Parts: sequence; C-alpha cells; structure tokens
Amino acid sequence: GNLNYTFIAMREDFNVAHQTDLILQAVKRFGIDAVATGRNDIEAAGRKFSGNAYYLTREACYQHGTLLVEVDPEKIGRYLSVNREKLQSKGVDSVRSRVLGLSDLCSSITVEKLKSAIIQSYQESHTGIHVRDLSVDGTALSPMKKADALLPESLQTLTVGTLIEEEACALRAKYAAPEWLYSDRTPYTYQIEKRFDWGEVRLDLLVKYGMICRVRIYTDSLDLAWPKPVEEGLTGSPYTPASVEKAIAAIRAALIGSSNDGLKQHLQICADVRSLLLESM
Repeated sequence: GNLNYTFIAMREDFNVAHQTDLILQAVKRFGIDAVATGRNDIEAAGRKFSGNAYYLTREACYQHGTLLVEVDPEKIGRYLSVNREKLQSKGVDSVRSRVLGLSDLCSSITVEKLKSAIIQSYQESHTGIHVRDLSVDGTALSPMKKADALLPESLQTLTVGTLIEEEACALRAKYAAPEWLYSDRTPYTYQIEKRFDWGEVRLDLLVKYGMICRVRIYTDSLDLAWPKPVEEGLTGSPYTPASVEKAIAAIRAALIGSSNDGLKQHLQICADVRSLLLESM
C-alpha cells in the first residue's frame, strides 16, 4: 500500500525542512532510520520510499509526498517510467533497485499505523492543534468517503455538510475527466529534454511556418515560478537561433526587473534552456 500526505500553508508558515522532519519522526517511531536526501527524496537503508513535490502560489504553498508501505518490485518496475539519466545520477540501474517499501524494514507497519504516527508527530510539534476527522457521507462520493484534516481549535466548529459534499463531487468529476487524465494531446513538432543540476526539463514546441506557436514545459525542478514566463516569452517567436536568443534575453531582463528571491537560480535556468534550444536547432 501507499500513503499520500499534503502540507498546505501560507508562505510565511511554509517550512519544508520542518514538514519533512515531521515525516521522518513518524517513520522513526517504527525503528526505521530515515533521512532526507537530494532535492525531494526520503530514504532508508540507502533506498527511496518517499518522493515530494512542491507547488507555490502568490500566497500559499503546498508540499505533497508519498510513502511506500508495501511494494511489488515487478509492478513498480513495469509501471514507473524514469528517465535513464535520472537513474544514473542516483547510481542505480533500475527503479526496482532504487526503491523499497517500509514494510521491508518493519513487518508490523501498516498504512493506518503510519497515518496515526504522522498525526502524533504533528500534534507533538504543534501544541494547541487538534485532529479533526472530516467524514463526507453519500454514495456519490464512494470510494472517497473519508478525509483527515488537522485544524486549529478555532475551526473545530466547522460544519461538514452540503457545501463540502458538492465541492468533493466537483473535484472528483474534474480529476476523473479524460481532459485531466490524458492532458495535452497537441501534436508538438519538437520534444527536447535534458537533465541539469537543478532538475530535469522537457520542452514541447509546436512550430508552424517557422513560428513557435505553443510551448509546454515539464520539469521536476522544485522551483515552479519560472516555467510559465519562459513558455509565454518563447511563444510567438520565430524558431531561429537569433530570435530564441532575443526571447531569452527579454525573459532574463523581466526576471532581473522583478523582486525575485530565486533570481540567481532563474537566470541559470534561462541560460540552460537557451543552450538546450540552440543545441536542438
């Protein structure tokens, strides 16, 4: 089995190191010596059992992670497609040799026990915070019948009713729709990808009559503030080295002119994207 978790907080309260430590402390309750490694992994015995992803908005931040409890090596090798360069960067030959389930290290661990351990770690770290179990009834939500929320005491009077049920139904419909599951089916002209120190990136370019009509960027970079400006900056540009240079220069200038905490990293990413594009021409 697998357990997912999500931390949602305002920017001023968002602390990746603290949030990750809560997970580490929960796992250590089972006698497992877990450590955070790389940019977004959690490992035990030198193998990965958890990966994290992050999303930032203007006001709020999200950290989403997985916790592998039981793993079928054959199935995980069949279903997970990982870039060969990424595996080589970890010094392993396959997904199967890279991951493990926590039950491999502690036979008594279960998803429910792990969930309880995370809640306990959270409560010990945040005095005055109580666990609230929000249960949404109704066959229309099956199998999504139960969700756990950690809420301040001031919110303990929250009523679970029609509003939450309607929102849950709407979200379920959205994420079950083919448009979400199969995403963009645009027949892109070029697909360029490479791994850098800051992460892996793939650029999908739709080029018509020598013009870049559409750009989609996929990346495992932890910084998600840069893809959209790069996509917008390249769209509408002629697909020539000189025009790409000009577009990237304009993107760099815009980044420099903005108040940007990650400016140095963004400029490096722009330089790497520029090189990647020029190499492909």
